[in-house]
Amino acid sequence: MHLPRIALALVFFATPVLASDGVLEINQTCAVETGCFAGDTPGFPVVLSALGSYRLTSNLFPPDINTTAIRVDAQSVTIDLSGFGIVFPGEGCTTEGCPQGSGDGIARNGSGRRIAVLNGFVENAGRYGLLLSSLARVEGVRVLGSGLDGIALSSGIVSKCLVERSGGFGVSAGSDTVLLHNVLDSNNLLDAGASDLTGGVPTIGNLCGDDSCSPAPRRRRYYLTSSQEFTGATASNACRAGFHIASVYELYDPSGLSYEAAVGFLGA
Repeated sequence: MHLPRIALALVFFATPVLASDGVLEINQTCAVETGCFAGDTPGFPVVLSALGSYRLTSNLFPPDINTTAIRVDAQSVTIDLSGFGIVFPGEGCTTEGCPQGSGDGIARNGSGRRIAVLNGFVENAGRYGLLLSSLARVEGVRVLGSGLDGIALSSGIVSKCLVERSGGFGVSAGSDTVLLHNVLDSNNLLDAGASDLTGGVPTIGNLCGDDSCSPAPRRRRYYLTSSQEFTGATASNACRAGFHIASVYELYDPSGLSYEAAVGFLGA
């Protein structure tokens, strides 16, 4: 008796690399060739679409300064760089020149609350090294050569970080941000009105090359947009990271606010 031959087609799907402790892994190979997990397709940015814990297992090399390396579409995400980093091509922002692009090292998509980034580095990003939102945590991260701000967040904790050679602010933080044990130096290479630090509450152990992180009580900041006009449909794009559209109550009594002259309209 002859049995019919059955052709078996084997189809291989990219599956997420899951460490034994449940952490999802990110590396250059999966970023470029297969996508690293569900919701992420091959090529940058690596998209984190589910809450949870992620870990780098190699350095990441975006192809240019207009490409974001990691985009966070979820909330409650922890990214452990594990000593690795994100390295954009070129020399980044230096005293010899400060190229700017639209790519970020790690960027939240939308509100992106409760994001933690730990233990690694971001070099030569075209725009922000880290662009986070509220209830963020940044610890032990070195950010060098960003075209705009090194670290930008609305609220949270920034600790044990080194930020240098940013085109704008070293750290741009909302008023509900605590900073401790950071070194911020040689920033504002492109924006003459910037400084090593704007906003936040610097507490202990911070060092800024321009003394902008001296401990001092800080009031909530505001500014009038000066560079372009915005319609109601584009109002969400009007505010720089670390700021929000003013509420009617804040407009009613601005006496408790501090004007941010470095980024706002100064008049004639």
